[in-house]
Amino acid sequence: MKNALSLAWSLMILLSSLYPSNVGALSCSDGFPVFSIPNGTLDIPCVAFEGRCFRVTMEIRDDAISLVSLQPTGQDLPQAGSPEESFVGEIDLKYMALSIPQIRVSYPGGTLSSEAFDVRFKFFLEDDTVRFEVDQVRPVEPVDNCTLVSTGSSSENSGNSESVSNPPASSGYTGVENDQYIVIAYNDLGMHCMNGDHSLLSILPPYNTLVAQVIRRGREPKVITKGIVVEYRMLQNDMCVGTNFWDYAGELFGMDVPFCQGLTGNGVSGEMELKGERFFAEGLPVTPFDNSGTFNPYPLAEVTVKDASTGAIISSTQTVVPISYEMNCHKCHGGSGGTVTMENILKKHDEEEGTDLLSNTPVLCQECHSDPALDSAGKEGVPNFSLAMHGRHAKLSTQPSCYDCHPGPETKCLRTAIEGMDRCEGCHGGLQQMAQGLRAGRTPWLEEPKCSNCHSGKDVDTGSNLYRNARGHGGIYCETCHYEPHAWWPSLLDKDNEQAIRLQGQAGPLGESDCVACHTEVPDDDEGPHGMGGSRREDDDDD
Repeated sequence: MKNALSLAWSLMILLSSLYPSNVGALSCSDGFPVFSIPNGTLDIPCVAFEGRCFRVTMEIRDDAISLVSLQPTGQDLPQAGSPEESFVGEIDLKYMALSIPQIRVSYPGGTLSSEAFDVRFKFFLEDDTVRFEVDQVRPVEPVDNCTLVSTGSSSENSGNSESVSNPPASSGYTGVENDQYIVIAYNDLGMHCMNGDHSLLSILPPYNTLVAQVIRRGREPKVITKGIVVEYRMLQNDMCVGTNFWDYAGELFGMDVPFCQGLTGNGVSGEMELKGERFFAEGLPVTPFDNSGTFNPYPLAEVTVKDASTGAIISSTQTVVPISYEMNCHKCHGGSGGTVTMENILKKHDEEEGTDLLSNTPVLCQECHSDPALDSAGKEGVPNFSLAMHGRHAKLSTQPSCYDCHPGPETKCLRTAIEGMDRCEGCHGGLQQMAQGLRAGRTPWLEEPKCSNCHSGKDVDTGSNLYRNARGHGGIYCETCHYEPHAWWPSLLDKDNEQAIRLQGQAGPLGESDCVACHTEVPDDDEGPHGMGGSRREDDDDD
């Protein structure tokens, strides 16, 4: 028998070989195991163990098979004899085996195979880690409640009806040429910060925001908001490790915040909320650590779009959810960023401001200092949080750099590869300029530099709208084409670029080479954004 890794890779190749002849949208009840070709993950919604249902995620690569997460779902096992029971995996401790039935295969764009497979893994405990080997792979008859929706004919869907049909053929390169829908996801700010230790002082809690826009491809693409459900889940860090925030959240915010739940009630997976023409998941409790405890300020989230009437997946993507605690207060305040550092900060504050914070811990900065980032009103006569921070540190004889407070030498939150945009000061100015603007009345987070400060051209000036809230060409938001702030495509971080590469074959903003990520035909020369034409591919140069 082949070795484990060879079998695992053979599984991927075997399943890939079914595409495209046996691929289409499946109308199924939710809950069957899915093997994702783009990222090599196997998601099993329910594995039965000791009468409980556990959600298990595994990663299958050409060099390893690893357990990514294992969490109790809190749900009962499916009723005996129901179709859902056919999807439940089983653990056999006697033979050290994990059996997963009825696995479907997800291809780029979210299309699913009509075939199903049963797979059995053998597992071994070695030095407190679990090692997996593929023991058996066999095709099986799919359960009756999964029906393949035919993709043999082409039709253009007008309006917001979400029945799934095959799109017209694309006229140029696109990694989504067989997809009728695409979803593009991103973070609202390009980086969120938090401190890890909240026992004495909370500067920022775990609070992240994920945004997505769904587009139906066509001769004239259309933003879709009706007839769909958009869901998200963290892939690498869904166990909320690396912080004691939840031990002190009640005292800090005056509300009960269950473990691994954010201040808005959202968790590490769930349904996104429609706001305008985009979908949002706000206040996500994402921490900068993988489930293994490894520091990772750029974890991935998966965003999935489903037909609301059938539950069929019609598109999916992955994006970075940036989060870091690399604020480096200890560089000036001593300690290592934990309780010693925070105690020194509170002592300094008490000495200079006549407060008594150290005797009333834990302290939330925004209880006194207003901060739009947390929708905090603060106290009258007290400077807002951004002014207090920038204003105080601007007075120092040796001023800290941007990366002394913002993440950071290791995180490097400003990571766009666009020429001339490699310095924070290029857009925001230095520490003194930041402080002066805030003292003059600029509202932090709500009044920020505009692209038109440096760039000119049609529709570049977003007026009073922030870049992250502005939209232009065809109702598409700026972030949807150019990506999130501080990581504008192309990015220096490979993870950031993966969506753009999948959609158009390169890492620049969408439409930089051609427009067929959204358009099924190359648009006319006068149809492009910012006054640019639609025919810009190299093979069109002679036309």
